[in-house]
Amino acid sequence: LDRFDVDVDPERALDFFVDCRASLGNIDSTVAWTVSRVCALGYSIVRRGANSRTAASFLRACIANAFITIASLSNVVHKIQLYIETGMLALFVNSLPQKYSIQADAIVKCCIELLAASQEVTVCEYRQAASSFLAFLLFVPDSPTKAPLYMFNAFLNATARYVWGNECIERGRLFIDCLRYLSAMAQTDLPYRIGYSQCNDAIYGSSVEFMEAIKEKADVVIGQLEELYNQHGDKSITFAIELLETIISIGDIQALGSLVIELYAKCTVRNETRERRRCVRERIAKRATNSAPVQSVYKTICELESRSK
Repeated sequence: LDRFDVDVDPERALDFFVDCRASLGNIDSTVAWTVSRVCALGYSIVRRGANSRTAASFLRACIANAFITIASLSNVVHKIQLYIETGMLALFVNSLPQKYSIQADAIVKCCIELLAASQEVTVCEYRQAASSFLAFLLFVPDSPTKAPLYMFNAFLNATARYVWGNECIERGRLFIDCLRYLSAMAQTDLPYRIGYSQCNDAIYGSSVEFMEAIKEKADVVIGQLEELYNQHGDKSITFAIELLETIISIGDIQALGSLVIELYAKCTVRNETRERRRCVRERIAKRATNSAPVQSVYKTICELESRSK
């Protein structure tokens, strides 16, 4: 099926993929392949810079076809991945008719519903799918008629319904990704965007209301992380070092100094974290230049390191 040159005549190519889906609809892998190829067909139109009414109609047909087809798949992880792929195409052409933003909203809603109901997915697969969706959500603008970060709030509620069991590392990694998402949202200007679509940085422009919403959600995520760490922190050095690296990257070392020291002390019991601890010390040293409290944190962790040798 992938031996045909479909770029020459996109309309015939779309018909071909529709026929593939109809003829081989009982084979999940083939149906998933047709969705990816339909999205690739749409991307080829975007790359050519086609902005005519005919091109807009064709792109709309590609997105609608992919969106409808994904629902017939049985594998939840594949569905989320393909929804994201289709959503990226919808964002690429978001500068054309406003209907595309409606399609993007529908795709986001489907992903969140899948995340809320995906109890049969393994923890590792679930976390990876959730993190991929979160990366996609970074580019999706909020609806001006709803509260800031309402989609992220729905995402948090959906992932809270998943039964994580004792898998503290994967759940902790998802919370860490949530903090990274919120850290990116707090930037005045995102360093990249999808096509000509507006992101939240352009919509809100670091308004007081938006920044307060980010802080509120960050407090919720941090609270969940602290609870998770208090319950399982003694069982996982991996969780401790990843949380420590996140604080050093995007957190306030001065405000979280005691936690930094606690996490660092826990990590010193394992020799395999030695190189990562060295990187942590170097980054703290750079930020300690003009801050006495951070200098105190740096001095303490250096003492902890010397005791571990």
